[in-house]
Amino acid sequence: MTPLVSIIIPTYRRWDFLFEAVKSVFHQTYKNWEIIIVNDGGSSPEGGIIDFINDPKVQYIEHQNNMGIASARNSGISKSSGDFIVHLDDDDIFYPNHLDVLINEMVKNNWAVAYTDSYKGSYVGSRENYKLIKKEVKYSHTFDRGKLWKANFIPTLCICHRRDCLAFTGGFDPSLKVLEDWHMWLKMSIHYTFHHIPQITAEYRVRIDQTNTTQITTEDIWMESSLKIYYNFLNNSDVTQNSLFLKNLKNGITHFIKKNYKLSLQGLQNDRLAPCLRELLSNMTLYGWIRIFLLHPISLIRLRNYKQ
Repeated sequence: MTPLVSIIIPTYRRWDFLFEAVKSVFHQTYKNWEIIIVNDGGSSPEGGIIDFINDPKVQYIEHQNNMGIASARNSGISKSSGDFIVHLDDDDIFYPNHLDVLINEMVKNNWAVAYTDSYKGSYVGSRENYKLIKKEVKYSHTFDRGKLWKANFIPTLCICHRRDCLAFTGGFDPSLKVLEDWHMWLKMSIHYTFHHIPQITAEYRVRIDQTNTTQITTEDIWMESSLKIYYNFLNNSDVTQNSLFLKNLKNGITHFIKKNYKLSLQGLQNDRLAPCLRELLSNMTLYGWIRIFLLHPISLIRLRNYKQ
């Protein structure tokens, strides 16, 4: 018997987009799946999505209040029954072969975590009439733990993992307003090797009118979430007691500070962020300090002063 796949779809007031996302699941060539839609405190369903919600293969959950995407993902997982779990944001789509490619390879090779490639589709227009202006493969990388500690290169909709992976990682962190997916992949990478399947099986969509949550993320929220993720791993014994993982973490911190030195200087003047940021600065590599000195000598002096 083919294993059951649970597809977790959080949504918030975007029923027209959700309709397209759910429709893409119904068009899968792999048929043993269930959908769990989590309405994260939004309005009541409307339009064509209502018919999908009433389908027996779809579970529909409502949060009374908006709790954030991490909590929505966790609610969906808690109601799911699949041997495998995939994640689909409400404005993205799977191509018809997406589940077939992932599950066949994972079962055949006994993989715990795998990911495919996806197109990034850029659209302009309004909710009633979007037009595709560009489609490109932005990420297609063989799995590299060191690279993952520097930045996320695996779109959420591309990953499939076994349910039992969550026994080690726990759920998504509800305190993270953004980057909750990157944090989860980092936790997973401590215990599992990810396997890359270089086939395009999905599309994540970016709309120029900024209806994507990623488009409206502010620098402050992104900065705060990034700092928290790195800081928490500095207090994670699974990482700190493994020399390779600790090296990857420190290289990731170094890359982050070097790339975002201006935001780091601003963060050091924020009473809430400064203690966390000082801890990160104390874990930068010598290479990082040298690179900042060569590129931004004045910033180096200011960072060093704040570090004390």
